[in-house]
Amino acid sequence: MGALVISGLAVTAMAVLASYPAALVLWAMSSGFGLLLNINTNSLRQAIVPGHLYGRVISIAGVLAWSAIPLGALAGAAAIRWSGSVTDVYAVSGALTALIALSFAFSPVRQGDRQLAQATADPAA
Repeated sequence: MGALVISGLAVTAMAVLASYPAALVLWAMSSGFGLLLNINTNSLRQAIVPGHLYGRVISIAGVLAWSAIPLGALAGAAAIRWSGSVTDVYAVSGALTALIALSFAFSPVRQGDRQLAQATADPAA
């Protein structure tokens, strides 16, 4: 979740700064941490999903993720049209991404390592 928090904060900082070189570094940082999140979530799925269900789980995860992209683009375009400011929409979307990811630190998701250890110790569960 930390990677997603940093990615969101990088998007917010990119919206606030008016420097192209800084924005380029922040964009690379946001993209890199986004990739790190994808690697971690795919590794977690591979570790906890039984082999006979893995293909189905990967397919559903892909459909959900890729289906959200055009919906997010439409929502972003509507927010830009409504607010009249691309900068504000990017700043708010980055901050919301970071806050939502940070909120998971106070949820059962934080206990993921312990649950993963239990799942690997007792494969029948």
